[in-house]
Amino acid sequence: CPHGNLYIEDNRIVPASRLLSSAARAESLTPEEYIHRLRNFQLEGGGPELTVLSNVLRRPISIFELDEKQPDKNNEGDTVPQLLPDRYRIKRVGVFGDCFTDPCLTIPDSAVLSGLQPGAYSWHLNILIVDAGPGEKHACALF
Repeated sequence: CPHGNLYIEDNRIVPASRLLSSAARAESLTPEEYIHRLRNFQLEGGGPELTVLSNVLRRPISIFELDEKQPDKNNEGDTVPQLLPDRYRIKRVGVFGDCFTDPCLTIPDSAVLSGLQPGAYSWHLNILIVDAGPGEKHACALF
C-alpha cells in the first residue's frame, strides 16, 4: 500500500492508502488489481489519479471540457442539424489541488512575475478533455 498523505478538496488530508482503497472499491477491485489495471491501460485514470498528480507536482490542476450548447429545435421539436463550429468555448468542470499556492508570489520583485499578473504564467496545470467518439476521450494540456 502507498504511504503518506494527500491533500484533497477543502484542504482536507487523507492517507494515500485510503484514497487508493476508495478508488479500487468504486471499481469493485482490490487495490492491487486497481493498480495493475491502471498500469496495463485496462482502466482509465480519473479523479483519484489527478489528486495524486496534483500532490506530486504541488500545483493545482484544472479540468476543462468543451462548452457545447444544446442544438436549436424547430417548431415541431425536431433537432435542427448543425455544422461543427470553428470555435468552442470551454468550461472548467473540476479543480484538483486548489490548496497549493504559487511559491513565486512570495519572492519580492521576482523575474517570473515582473510586469505580469500573478498566475499569468499558468501556475495551474490546465487540461482539456474532448470526446473523440463513442467511449473514447482525449486529453491535452492547455498553455
